[in-house]
Amino acid sequence: MDDPDSSLREFFARQRDEDRAAAPGWRNSLLRANRAPRTPVFAWRWVPAAACAVLLGFWVKEQHAPPPTPLSALSELLPAADSNPPLFTDIPAPVLPITAWQSPTDFLLPTHLDIHIL
Repeated sequence: MDDPDSSLREFFARQRDEDRAAAPGWRNSLLRANRAPRTPVFAWRWVPAAACAVLLGFWVKEQHAPPPTPLSALSELLPAADSNPPLFTDIPAPVLPITAWQSPTDFLLPTHLDIHIL
C-alpha cells in the first residue's frame, strides 16, 4: 500500500539533511567563546557624566537657596551681639505635681474596654 504522505516525508527528510549540513558546529563555537578574554564591566565613560550631573545639582541648589538674613533684620527681642546673654536663673521654674503630667499621645489610648471580634 502506498503511503499518501510519502512524498511529503521525503521532502522534510531532505530539508532536515540540508539544515544539518548548513548548521554551524555549536560545540566548537561554545568552546571558542569561553576562551575569549573578558573585559572589565565598569565603564569609565560614565564617570565624567556623573561628575557633571553632581556639579549641576550643587549649582542648581545654590542658585535656589535663599540669601542669608542679616542680623539687623532680626527682632529687637534678641540681644545685641555686644551685650551679655541673659541668664535664666532669675526666672522661677513652675512646680507641678507628678500627677498633673499627661502624655502628649494620651488621646491615642482607648478609653473603653470593648472586645472587637471580626
